[in-house]
Parts: sequence; structure tokens; C-alpha cells
Amino acid sequence: ISHEFMFLNSNGEDELVICDNCDYRANQEVAECFMEPKATCDNPQPLSEVFTGEAKEIAQVCEALKIDKKDTVKAVVYAVKGKENDAILCFTRGDKEINETKLRKVCQEEIYPYDAKDDIRFCAGNIGPIGLDIPNCKIYYDISLKNATNMCCGANKSEYHFIGFDINRDIGDIEFCDISKVNSNDLCPKCHKTLRISNGIEIGNIFQLGTKYTKSMGMTIQNENGENINPIMGCYGIGVGRALACIIENNNDKDGIKMPMAVSPFVVHMTPIRYDNEEVKTVADKLYSELENNSIDTLFDDRNVSTGIKFSDADLIGMPLRVVVSPRSIENGEVEIKVRKTGEVFNCKIKDAISKIKELENREDL
Repeated sequence: ISHEFMFLNSNGEDELVICDNCDYRANQEVAECFMEPKATCDNPQPLSEVFTGEAKEIAQVCEALKIDKKDTVKAVVYAVKGKENDAILCFTRGDKEINETKLRKVCQEEIYPYDAKDDIRFCAGNIGPIGLDIPNCKIYYDISLKNATNMCCGANKSEYHFIGFDINRDIGDIEFCDISKVNSNDLCPKCHKTLRISNGIEIGNIFQLGTKYTKSMGMTIQNENGENINPIMGCYGIGVGRALACIIENNNDKDGIKMPMAVSPFVVHMTPIRYDNEEVKTVADKLYSELENNSIDTLFDDRNVSTGIKFSDADLIGMPLRVVVSPRSIENGEVEIKVRKTGEVFNCKIKDAISKIKELENREDL
């Protein structure tokens, strides 16, 4: 069992299945949905063969026959790693995609997609479940096809499909398994309300390992009765780099990062203007020492570059507070403090700078 901590973001590499009505959340790799029982068909069609020509993809077949994807049977073929002549054939409803993670768990094989067009065992583009006799091939039916009636499927004959396919009538007693991905608007397995799909970035996880490793390593402890038992084990991970990327995704503007105070490596980015000016250097160095003495982490930009470069770099890396010491501010006995997140600017007396910075450091909205 594992729990993943996800940051919802359109750039995320994980696909998540979410119910907004209850607390169901799952990675697409293991997500389930509720399949409504198919109503008894009042007008079952006879199985008949139709010419579909070059239409081989589901979309092409639907266009040719003017039917919906949900009324078709999709065939997907996989090869088995290390077993050159073996194949896995999966059937699912036409609007569904095979979930390869689920399929691997069901077939207990390492699989990979396979182009069956050069394999004489298959009539690629027209593969269907009727009359199959394929050597070295395991066949799996997805639960989306349970009680399927009046469907279109491949006829295992070039340029032809069947219509009127009834899985119970035409195939008989077969076992169904969950090997498909959940679609947006499928029903929640807990509350039967509509599901939605969102992308996310995994930033942490917890694995419940049970006694798998403590048993294999022969690790034991004594319980309260003095009996030797294998302790239950767990582990967790935090993706520090991923967490930082997610923070930046959520806190930025056109000029750069707006680093939140709680996680910023520095509270203050000090940017003295004309650091070669003796007076500026004296005030800036003294203020920097006071900040350090007050345990306020400070990044000191002592480069001999233009004001524009210093300011644009400060916005780019996005420390919460920018403190500017310049010849003009010193004339007024002040320093300038700018809040990166809100754009607020405070001109305060040099002697009050530390207390003002502490006040801003403790603001909950920064």
C-alpha cells in the first residue's frame, strides 16, 4: 500500500483520478471506476458482417458506420519480453484505453506495445473476439465489456467488421478483469458521482511495507509476551527538488520567482547601489552584520554591476524582501524595503530597518 502526496499542475507527469464529491483520489495507474450495470437490451441485433474497407482505427470505423466509440470493441496487442512468440491480446470498449500497469499485474508478464500488422496470426485493424484461435496468445477482456450488446467488433477478416455483437450470446462465459484507464466523467467507485482527471507532480510518498523486508532479513523483536515477531516496516520519501519546482510553479510572475517566506533560503536580498561608495559600503556592511546577528538570513549582492541588473536578478530569484542601500537613501537616513510578493515598498529609517524586516518576516501572507 502506498500514499502519494501530489501537487495538482497541468505540467505534472502523473495522471490523477479525483472525485470532488467524496474523498476518492487515485493515481491513474491503479484508479478504479464504477461500471453501471448494462440495461437489458430490448432490441438485440443479429450478428452480421459489414464492409468497412480501409477503416481500421476506432475513430475511422465509427465514422464509417456512424456509431459512437462506446458501441465498439477495441483490440490491443502486446508482446511479452523474453518470450519472442508469445502475445497478449486485450479487448476493451472503444472509448477506453488499456492501463498497462493494471495489465502487467493481471498477466504477470513484462509487456510492451506490439504492432501486429506483420504477424500472420492477427488480422491487424480488424481483430475481433469471435472465432479466435491464436497460438501462444493470452486473451483478456476488460470489465467495460461486461454484458456488452449491439456492439461493433473486428471480424478477423480484412476490410470487415461485425455489428450486432453480443458478448454473452456470441462468446459465452468469460472472465472479465479491470485493465482499462479511467475516463473523465466515469463514475466514482465509492459514491458513484462523476470523476475528473487532473495532472499532478508527486512530491512525497509513504509506503506501508508490512513485514516483507523484516521477514526476508530475519529481523525480529520481542513483543509484550516475550515472543519473537517480525516488526512492521514503513518508509517515506520527500522530493525536495520536486517540492521546490512546485513552489515555483505556484509562486511566480513575468519577472521571476516569488519565494514564500516559509521556504525561502534567504529572507533578505540586500542590493547596495554603488557599493564602491564608502558611505554606502559602511551602512550596508553594518546593516548586514545586524541582520546576521538577529538570525535573519541575508543574501548580499556586492557585485560591481548596474542597478538594473541587480534589481532584475533580485526579482528573478525572488527572495521575499529586497533591501536597497543607495547614496540617495542614505541622504534621507533611510533604506528601501520592497516586498517581492506584493510589490509593497517601505522607506524606513536605517535604525528601524531591523524591526521592520522582523515585522515583515512574521507576516502570514508572505
